[in-house]
Amino acid sequence: TRFRNVTGVQTCALPISVQDAIDSGSPVFHPGGTCILERAVLATGTYIYGIGNASSIFKLKSGATTPQILDTNATKSNLTIVDCGFDCNSVTSGVAVNLVAAINTKIERCRFTSKYGVYLVGAYKNIQIVGNTFDATSYGLIAEPSSTGSDVVINGNVFVDCTADGIEINVPTGSAKNWVITGNVFDNIGANAANSGFGVGASGGTSYIDGVTIIGNTFLECDHQAIHIEDGCRNITIADNTIKDTGKGGTQSYICGVYVAAAVAANRAISNVTVSGNTIFGVSDMDYGIYAAGSYDLNGVTITNNVIQNSLLYGIWLGSVLEGFTVSGNSVYNSTGPGIRADRKSTRLNSSHVSESRMPSSA
Repeated sequence: TRFRNVTGVQTCALPISVQDAIDSGSPVFHPGGTCILERAVLATGTYIYGIGNASSIFKLKSGATTPQILDTNATKSNLTIVDCGFDCNSVTSGVAVNLVAAINTKIERCRFTSKYGVYLVGAYKNIQIVGNTFDATSYGLIAEPSSTGSDVVINGNVFVDCTADGIEINVPTGSAKNWVITGNVFDNIGANAANSGFGVGASGGTSYIDGVTIIGNTFLECDHQAIHIEDGCRNITIADNTIKDTGKGGTQSYICGVYVAAAVAANRAISNVTVSGNTIFGVSDMDYGIYAAGSYDLNGVTITNNVIQNSLLYGIWLGSVLEGFTVSGNSVYNSTGPGIRADRKSTRLNSSHVSESRMPSSA
């Protein structure tokens, strides 16, 4: 199949528009340069390909009233976007790739800058985000509040200088199932604003976020929390991550490496969370290594074999509403306050190691 050259609003002298190229059904080849776009609508089977994410640039039109570069608009399947750069041009609410009910979609080796990178809307399924760079976006990747998607793999990406969050699964009126977040780097996340500054954030509703695996990632200088698990989440695994310098001069409350807390309603309680094998280093501003508490029960939370250093308050804080906790094999060093503190007898602390820290007030 012949690749087609593309253009947007005729800022580069190429023979065919992006929309015409998509509509033709042929693969869309961006040969380099910057093409200005305002909402090209993808078709099922669209394949967009460039020569590299620093060379083949799609840029959102200044003042765009429909502020998306690429949009599925409705259910589309078998989409591939490879080796392109996307610049939302500081347009208010600008979105680089808006995936509405997209199915079997892969975005690979692309670069996203300014505003929103990838936005997941509706009943998306089988989404792969692999080897991309999200640079100076607001949110790198976000799920829309009422979306009801599943089966997302986010692997080997770099999220850097994002002013809100790297990844935000924010579905208080929707749901999300089976997300795998692995092998990514999150560097300098947040701008010291309320309710942001998360490397990965998850907040669900009564239909729940069910099944999120966060394994083998590196989090550097997230200004609030590297990993934030809030209401409406269950079956969460947080393992083998490296977290360093959470806080980085921020003034947020509950600055910590891993945060697990439910505060909205009993029917959005958190359950079955494992935090294991993580290395969490504070530098100057981290209050807690791991914070697990909230106004509603946390059921079946396991915290094992983590190494935590340099917390200002507690290495591990286990709050007042706990059910079925197991805490074992953790090493906590150089906490200003107690290494591990637990407030409820149902919590089980087995073989935990606390060194160069004050002893926990209860264990």
